[in-house]
Amino acid sequence: MEEHEKAVAEAKQKGNPPPRAPRAPVALKGTGRPSVLYNGMIAPLEPFAIRGALWYQGEGNAGRAYQYQTLLTALIKSWRSAWGEGTSPS
Repeated sequence: MEEHEKAVAEAKQKGNPPPRAPRAPVALKGTGRPSVLYNGMIAPLEPFAIRGALWYQGEGNAGRAYQYQTLLTALIKSWRSAWGEGTSPS
C-alpha cells in the first residue's frame, strides 16, 4: 500500500488520474476448490495401496459435459502418478 500511496501522490502532483488501488487478497474459502478437495480427500490416501476407484461425476456440470473427457483423463493420470501406477485400469 505504501507504493500505491506514493504513486497516487506523484500522479496528483503531475495532474494525472491516480492509479487503481491494489486489490485485497481473496480468501479462497469453501470445499469446492480443486486443491482443497485433493489435499483433504485424496492426498491423505496416497501412502496406502489401492486396487481401484469408482467415480461418480453427478450432474452439476451438465452444461459443460464436453469437458468431461479431458478432465476425467487428467484425473486418472494424476491418480496414476500419485500412486506410481502407470498402467492401472481406467
